[in-house]
Amino acid sequence: MSGTKKIAFVYGRPYFNSAKLLYMPFGINVVKLLAEQGNTIDLYLTQNFTEEYKKILPSNVTPIFLDKKKVWSHGSGRGLFYLLNSYFWNLTRTKKYDAVWGIGQAGTVLGGKLANRNKVPFYYLSDEFPDISYLKIWKENEKKYAATAKFFVVPDESRLPVTLQQIPDLKNTPGFTLPNMPLKIDLNNVSSINWHNKLGLSPNKKIVMYAGGITSENQIDYLLTLFPATRNEFVLVLVGKMGNYKKIKDLHSERIIWIEEELPDNDLHSLISQSLCSMCYYADFLDLKYVGKSSGKLMRSLLFGTPVISTKFDSLSFVEENKFGVLIGKPYELIEAIHTIDRDIQKYKASIKENISKYNYEVYWDIMKNSIL
Repeated sequence: MSGTKKIAFVYGRPYFNSAKLLYMPFGINVVKLLAEQGNTIDLYLTQNFTEEYKKILPSNVTPIFLDKKKVWSHGSGRGLFYLLNSYFWNLTRTKKYDAVWGIGQAGTVLGGKLANRNKVPFYYLSDEFPDISYLKIWKENEKKYAATAKFFVVPDESRLPVTLQQIPDLKNTPGFTLPNMPLKIDLNNVSSINWHNKLGLSPNKKIVMYAGGITSENQIDYLLTLFPATRNEFVLVLVGKMGNYKKIKDLHSERIIWIEEELPDNDLHSLISQSLCSMCYYADFLDLKYVGKSSGKLMRSLLFGTPVISTKFDSLSFVEENKFGVLIGKPYELIEAIHTIDRDIQKYKASIKENISKYNYEVYWDIMKNSIL
């Protein structure tokens, strides 16, 4: 994509306010880097209006929120499909673009149609496998428009063959990888908060942190149940909504602290930097064995030099190979994994510092840019 272009970048799922692009480096970094090249970008988002995008994006990016309440009042299936497509068509019918990027089921369908109407290249970012959806109309149309892409991108190499298996029409289309990791420039985006002081912890306490969805796929029950069996010097800090866990008194502990408000990136980065390790322990179901470098919590932690504890999946073998942390196969291994990292913390940190650069987002971006863009 030589020269500057007028680009539409469409992000959306068939669920309003779901998995916001703001917190997905895999996608938002594409917007940042395309804007850095001088392109003018209309950024379409299926979420409520917020000023947060303007704070992190340059002036040549215009956020446009697909937030009309009437459109989203008909569930997530067929009714939404036709209403959202009609709404988006009316919103973009007079606009002309040189290229379109699409991510998420709704973003892929809307973006693919827009590119087809403008007769311009379409680029498909696949952050989830199409077949994970139970919404047939969205799944079928994602595959239909993904197949029209000039190239497609996934967040981990292990996901390339699975994507091709689910969308066979992409078999002759170039596929690339972009990890779900912040840009190196974000290393400068760290607040000066002293988290031990802020959380009322003595200096000798060691923070084990978790930031992300409070869901079964992230093994939260095991984490809350097993953590009290670690030594008293460790404190678990969870960044996320407590939800039903507020009611389960047996899972409460003075060494477990919840931060329920959304932390801006600079505050989250400072908490990561001051933690002993980050918990990135995934359940073994659905497509999670292919999580690899799509794990935002894992890749963000490594960028900021903090070791990780994650699941013994083949897609995460690079964690052990590079001594970035510990992989476990059974929940009870969590306790020893924390103690192991604590015992050899300087070795883990030194190994991250020495080896993380080969996994930087910019390295993968340059490979893709030099091949196609």
